[in-house]
Amino acid sequence: MTAAQGTRVIEFRPNAAEDLRAIIDYIAQDDWKTAVAFGNTLRTRIGQLADNPRQGTVVPPGPLRRLVVHKNYIAYYRLDDDAQRVEIIAIKHAAQQFP
Repeated sequence: MTAAQGTRVIEFRPNAAEDLRAIIDYIAQDDWKTAVAFGNTLRTRIGQLADNPRQGTVVPPGPLRRLVVHKNYIAYYRLDDDAQRVEIIAIKHAAQQFP
């Protein structure tokens, strides 16, 4: 999944796309409309990285970064400055260990 926004391209790696689908599917078990809206909220927040890719914090020892995209969800990503791309590596619940 790739989305061109702002000054950089946001690219969801396969694992990150699957993480997002799993989050939406889990919420959809109770409320489909809420799940879709929440998925859109996460995509919008992640999309902000196109204009401000360094807003997340570096995960030591780097170069991986993380951004809290919702109080309970964190997007892990990597910058490719040469390609003007932000690669979303994973989206995890805050209680989950990653990496």
